[in-house]
This record gives sequence, structure tokens and C-alpha cells, in this order.
Amino acid sequence: MLRIAYHLERAKGCIIDYKLQRQIIDSLQWSVFKYETAADLTTETVNEIIETQALRKELTKKQRTRQWFRNRWKDFVAWLLGIIAATEAAIIVYITVTP
Repeated sequence: MLRIAYHLERAKGCIIDYKLQRQIIDSLQWSVFKYETAADLTTETVNEIIETQALRKELTKKQRTRQWFRNRWKDFVAWLLGIIAATEAAIIVYITVTP
């Protein structure tokens, strides 16, 4: 009887140890799941940030190009008007000088 009681007591200790270890394992598995989810979300966030930076860079290039053309058309018109004025001045001088 004592041997049976001893073995039952050992079995009870093993069952308690098993339940405790099962709880620890479940807790660790849940933590691993949360970390994996966080890592996936972090990866997605990093990819979104990279795409956003590329888009911002592209928009900056387009804005610079647009601004350059906005500024250059004024220079082109000024150059064209200068050519016209110089031509008119040359014609006036030519007409004045020739008899």
C-alpha cells in the first residue's frame, strides 16, 4: 500500500509538473506568435515607408521639373522679345543709315 501511495504521489507530482510546463509552453507559444505578428507588421510598415519615400522622391522630381519649365518659359519669352527688339532696332538703324 505504501508503495502504491508513493507511486501515486509521484504520478501526481508529474501531472502537476506536466500541467505547469504545458502552461509555460502555451505562454511561450503565444509570445512567439505575437512576436511573429509584430515582425510581419514591421516588415509591412518598412515596405510602405520605402514606397512612400520613392513616391515622395518622384513627386519632388516632377515638382522640380514643372518649376523649371515655369521659370524657363519666362526666360524664353524674354529672349524672344529681346531678339525681336534687336531686329527692330537693326532695321531702324539700317533704314536710317541707307539713303
